[in-house]
Amino acid sequence: MTGPIIDRWYNLCAWSSILIPSGLFFFKCSGYLWENVSMWLPVLTGLLLLSTIFFLLLTSCTDPGILPRRELRVAVPGLEEEVVASVGTSCPISVDPVTSELVCELTEQQQVQGFRWCTTCMVVRPPRTSHCNDCNNCVMTFDHHCPFVANCVGQRNYGYFSAFLVSTCCLGIAMVIGLAFYVSDYTESSHGHLSFSSDPVLFVVLLAIALPTVLLLLGVLGLTVFHAWLACRGRTTKEVFGRHSPVVAGAPLRSYVRGASLVHARSRVSFPSTVV
Repeated sequence: MTGPIIDRWYNLCAWSSILIPSGLFFFKCSGYLWENVSMWLPVLTGLLLLSTIFFLLLTSCTDPGILPRRELRVAVPGLEEEVVASVGTSCPISVDPVTSELVCELTEQQQVQGFRWCTTCMVVRPPRTSHCNDCNNCVMTFDHHCPFVANCVGQRNYGYFSAFLVSTCCLGIAMVIGLAFYVSDYTESSHGHLSFSSDPVLFVVLLAIALPTVLLLLGVLGLTVFHAWLACRGRTTKEVFGRHSPVVAGAPLRSYVRGASLVHARSRVSFPSTVV
C-alpha cells in the first residue's frame, strides 16, 4: 500500500461495502437458499466473495511498478543497472551550476520516444510512466491512484485490479439474484408483500443488504465497462483524461507485461549517501 494516510478511510469504506452486505446476506439468506432454491447459489456467492477479497488484497499489496528514486539506486548495489535494463535507456546525470540540482539532458530521440526527466524522483521516466502526487512515486504504465485500494494501479497490479472489478460485479449479481429468490419465495409463502409493517426486522435487514449491493454493483459495473473499453483501445485512465495524448500507446487488448519489481524491500541501506 503506497497511498497517503487519508486513503485508509476510503479503503475502510471499500472493505465495509463488501463485507457488511455479504455478511448479512449469508447470515439471513444463504441457509434458506441452500434448502429451498439451490445449494450452488450460496456456494457460488461464497467463492465470489473469497475471490473479491483475494484480488483486493493483491491489488492493494502489490508493487504497482514503482521506479526507484535516485537515492535508492545509489544506496542499493546493482539497482541502477537493473533499472536501466528494465527501462531500456540511461542518461548521464550532472549538477546544474546555477541551481545545484541534478539534471539530465535527454536526447531529442529519447524525448520523441516518450522518455521524461522527473525532477522529484531525479530519474528518467520511460514512456507511459507518470509521477503520482498521492503516493509521491513514479509508476510505470501508470493508470490511476485508487484510494479505495490504497495503492496506485499500474504496470504490475493492473491485472489484479481488473480481476477485482470483474469479481466484485459477479458477487453483486449473485447477491441480487439470491435476494430476488428470497423475497419472491417470502411473498408467495406469506400471500402478501414484504413491507416494513408486515415484518420490520426482515425489511430493514434486506434493505441493508440490497441498497449497498445495488449501488456498489452499478458503480463497479460502470467502472468495469470503462476499463474494458480502455483495454480494447490500449490506453490508460491517465492518458484518456490527461491533457496530453501518449507518445507510445499500447496495443488493443494487450496484457500488461508485469516485469520484476524494482523495489527491494529487504535491502539494507545506509544514509546519507551521495546521489550523483
